Amino acid sequence: MLKANELRTGNYVEDKTLTNPLKITANGIHYVELGQFNVYPIPFTEEWLKRAGYSELKRNEAGVVYGFVINGVFDSVLKILVFSSGRIKFRGKELKHVHTFQNLHFALTGEELTFDK
Repeated sequence: MLKANELRTGNYVEDKTLTNPLKITANGIHYVELGQFNVYPIPFTEEWLKRAGYSELKRNEAGVVYGFVINGVFDSVLKILVFSSGRIKFRGKELKHVHTFQNLHFALTGEELTFDK
């Protein structure tokens, strides 16, 4: 179960009563803080990375490197590694949940992520 301080408005989370991911609102965070709404992290997968617009830069037997160009400047590329084991890392730190990925992307770019369907 997630705590309110782990969330930002717009984060995707799981509500066990729904079948589809839920996009959290400011009110939702408030209800999580009050303990009236339980939400859970969504496992972060390569599919979420692709849906966020990250492009494959390099592939080998160890895995795939994906990148996202920041503000149209090719010198500023966020690189995320997807290992053949399925583990996903950014600068040595494993990314396990979608909301963590969203928060990291926002912290580094100042932009909210959008996901293709």
